[in-house]
Amino acid sequence: MPEANFIEVQKKQKKMAIILVVLLVVIAAILYFGLVNPINFSPSQNNYNIQKPDINFNLDILEDPVLNALEPFLEIQLVDPLEATSVVGEIGRDNPFIPF
Repeated sequence: MPEANFIEVQKKQKKMAIILVVLLVVIAAILYFGLVNPINFSPSQNNYNIQKPDINFNLDILEDPVLNALEPFLEIQLVDPLEATSVVGEIGRDNPFIPF
């Protein structure tokens, strides 16, 4: 039995060694391409021909007679639902957080 445990430990160490090597290769590639050989992006290399679109608004709709015939709503009166009368004067308290 001790030999089987030793073999399992060796297999696990071999897998860990392979993972370690792969990680080191990935880190080396990142360092090489990121630090040693960085890709330079400068505005002189970009040959973008950006044209702003021409925006035209048709404002003739604002002079439509149907639109000019519209009338604003009347002012809405606040109504107390318990008394069914319009509320006149000040609504609420100055400080709603103080106790009654």
